[in-house]
Amino acid sequence: MYLKESEGSGYKLDFQVILYEGSNNIKFNYRMGRSAGENLDVAGIENRDGTVGLRYTGLKTTNNQGLSVLFYLGDPNPEPIDNDGDGYTVDEGDCNDFDKTVYPGAPEICGDNIDNNCNGLVDEGCTGPRIDHDGDGYTVAEGDCDDYDSSINPGAPEICGDNIDNNCNGLVDEDCDRISNKNFYFPLFAASSAKAVIGLINSSEVHNLTGSLKAYDSTGYLLDTFKDVDLQPLATQEFSVAEIFPENDGQIAYVVFEAGNEGVGNGYCRFVGENGTRTASYPALFAENRDQTLDVPCLLYKDGWSTEVDLISLSEKRLTVDIIFNNGASFRAMIKSGGLYKILIDDDLEVLYHGASGYRLGDLPEATALTVNLAPSFVVLDKENDIALGAVLYQSDKNLCAASLNSAESGKFAVPYTVQTSSWWSSMSIYRPERKVRTASDDACKVVFKGLTPEDYGRAVTDSKELFLEPGEVYETLFKGETGLAGETDCEIAGLEFLASGNGWGCLLLPEKGQKNGVIAPVYEIGKDHWSGIALFNPDPDKTAEITLRAYDTNGNYLSKEKHEIKPFGQLVGLPEELFTGDISSIKQIRYVSDRELFGLVINNDYLENDGKKSSIVNVLPSLSLDVTGSKY
Repeated sequence: MYLKESEGSGYKLDFQVILYEGSNNIKFNYRMGRSAGENLDVAGIENRDGTVGLRYTGLKTTNNQGLSVLFYLGDPNPEPIDNDGDGYTVDEGDCNDFDKTVYPGAPEICGDNIDNNCNGLVDEGCTGPRIDHDGDGYTVAEGDCDDYDSSINPGAPEICGDNIDNNCNGLVDEDCDRISNKNFYFPLFAASSAKAVIGLINSSEVHNLTGSLKAYDSTGYLLDTFKDVDLQPLATQEFSVAEIFPENDGQIAYVVFEAGNEGVGNGYCRFVGENGTRTASYPALFAENRDQTLDVPCLLYKDGWSTEVDLISLSEKRLTVDIIFNNGASFRAMIKSGGLYKILIDDDLEVLYHGASGYRLGDLPEATALTVNLAPSFVVLDKENDIALGAVLYQSDKNLCAASLNSAESGKFAVPYTVQTSSWWSSMSIYRPERKVRTASDDACKVVFKGLTPEDYGRAVTDSKELFLEPGEVYETLFKGETGLAGETDCEIAGLEFLASGNGWGCLLLPEKGQKNGVIAPVYEIGKDHWSGIALFNPDPDKTAEITLRAYDTNGNYLSKEKHEIKPFGQLVGLPEELFTGDISSIKQIRYVSDRELFGLVINNDYLENDGKKSSIVNVLPSLSLDVTGSKY
């Protein structure tokens, strides 16, 4: 056997010849002996008399690995062969040309674990736990937890980061590298009669979450450290700020949780008002790269209400801060490194900061929203390091509600749950800041609502479910009915939702991005004089969400598991005891895993009895992220 090379090419190739019985085909395997074999003129076998007996011209390969080429004896373009006589060749889609029961259009034989009709599916149309639909060698009876995905079965390798239980052992991304923990930040507002409680959640099912809670004053000075934080896997724990920092309670401006290991967690802050008659919650704040602005979509400062905005500077230098109201008023201030800056707007329309009078709004048109902008002064701001975090507190004599803040960026938002009954109502406030307009002009931008019919709006807009916002404009609406809502806009907006019943108020920032993995906490234990309501919303207009809920107690002990479906633009709503069939009387948290991004919240309701009448005390928290790739939930 002799290789006919290109002249002067110098290529040396190793060969293996495979002859197929009953066929005139020869499979010729060869390996290049040097770099990529490009532009060979002729590769073939010469006859003994020197003439070419088998050849392939214009051979190309793009790597140095083995390459198989099919050569033909005699006719270079032979007729396709039907080896098994079933009327189909390989060229015509026969996926096994040596089995006459397998060909395109063949009847599917249930239970043989073969793709009889060559459509890529095994035993489709068949039912039963012993049918291997995806052909991976495992049936449902043998532990296949997704028998329509061949990459998922009890013998499959775990794929890190896909949030899927690939090997069907009940764990997601086990043995994968975990994400190092981030610090949590908790501003403590100037509600002197409200007591703050810090809640921490361990996201890992394998490792303890350890660390310290550190208390700082408004200048960023470290007042005290509480080091005894050690949470078991999946556990939750609440810490009363007054109890762990008894000597500094009146001076504390904010608290930071610093992790002592590589565990992963999340948290929340809860305020309890005087005599337990008011309560409010908001999620922990995280330092992330962001645009250097924060938006407050709603201001309440009439009829005894006040709005307080707290900002924490994480920069190593003093930051210049511009507070810009949507009525045109603005003022500039400075935040020290590590300091907390407080803006209080009371019902006298006077802005107070650092306890001193700062700006009078009484002689100007009333403001309904504001933007906090970290303005460059003598230095260029670094987006990664010069960060400010913020949260907002609304309070009156009878009510509290709190929410975290971010910058209006994506142009999308969602309302997981809306309600209007004889005793409950919810409303929304969305704000278009005057800066960062996506469109080329300052014309009004269009906001499109999805998931509601026009009559479901508190104020009907148009039949096309659209409204238009001018720069600086705030749109407020009162919802009707129980549903979920998704919105999109061609400009950048921020939003808040308020939920209320009787004396109880709750509020939360409208999220821009959903979560496939999340935790809903804190959840009230079953059987007490209170209740927790859960809502999860699927914003996908076309696809149903497959979701698994798992309930745990405060120590991280598993209680129960249920699977649910959420239809496109649908909701999963109910009390925990309605969503689970097992005993969840000691429930503290609910974790969910979904194949679609969802938006969720929990409404916690306490009953306060006064003069023989019960009234509600409400706080609301959005579902929290499970920022982990190595947790099994």
